[in-house]
Amino acid sequence: AVNYITKAIEIDPKNSDARMNIATIYLKQGKHDQAEKQYRMILKDLVYENQYITYYNLASIELLRGNKKKAKSLLSESVAVNENYCPAFFKLGKISFDEGNYKYAKRMFKEASMGLCYKIPEPQYYMALSLIKLNEYFEAEQVLETMMENFALTKWESTAQNEILRLKKINSLENSDSLQAKKSKRKFFTPDF
Repeated sequence: AVNYITKAIEIDPKNSDARMNIATIYLKQGKHDQAEKQYRMILKDLVYENQYITYYNLASIELLRGNKKKAKSLLSESVAVNENYCPAFFKLGKISFDEGNYKYAKRMFKEASMGLCYKIPEPQYYMALSLIKLNEYFEAEQVLETMMENFALTKWESTAQNEILRLKKINSLENSDSLQAKKSKRKFFTPDF
């Protein structure tokens, strides 16, 4: 495949689709520098319609290198070019979730679940996890219940169901803690002087 794609690029150096293919092969082979070089050449093609994928793939390389800041910038470019590109929103959400920025992560996961992306379970699941981290338990449970309906008879149904059970344990523990706090109003006895 690499030989044929390379020949296609030799015949037509402006063939950005061929460059995208060879760069993706390099990326999967772990040849990040070679992949980046091809992606950067694609960015120079001002009429190429899939630049949002180019930015996404460059962000993937930066994440592999441990450069989250640059990755976030490239992912933002990706969604600026195509505001319906779910994978970029999802990856932005994952980075923010891992950094503990649950409010922004929730927003990105919601974007990654919109439009044609509603059939993808991962953003919805992580949106529920973000809601749990934000102590928005009712909303999280609603998302998980919707997942159980939409992804019935898949692993995501049982994953959502397990998360609901965990959520109910959290709720019952918090309710018993607050009930215990109300019951145990301490009375301090001071000696008479």
